[in-house]
Amino acid sequence: MFVIELTYKVDLAEIDAQMAAHLAFLNKYYASGKLLVSGRKTPRDGGIILAMGKDREQIEAIIHEDPVSRARPRGLASFSSERARLSQGSPEPTPTTSHRDSGDTTFKQAVGRASSPSNTSRLPLRDGRRSVKRDG
Repeated sequence: MFVIELTYKVDLAEIDAQMAAHLAFLNKYYASGKLLVSGRKTPRDGGIILAMGKDREQIEAIIHEDPVSRARPRGLASFSSERARLSQGSPEPTPTTSHRDSGDTTFKQAVGRASSPSNTSRLPLRDGRRSVKRDG
């Protein structure tokens, strides 16, 4: 698994102009199972994406397809990716604040959006006790 961080290099107006294309890019890779969850950072100066890939080269090839990466000669955002081996998690993630109050998306909401009916694999926990179903 990889954690991808985007950091905007331009005004939000330029980012917003590419948002529809960016969301289409995300949806393409949600459908393929390569992207799991994504969202804006707070404050809104970039975003975070959790992705599945065999190696950094595959992830970087995906990143370079993002319209935010391709717009302008040097892109609208800088990207970094880190490989992570996630080994523990809550069996039933619950929000600590209301989605409506904070503007934050709960884990279940984010994963539910990122999953499709054909993409409902389970995420194994390290100790093997339980797993969290990705489709929320």
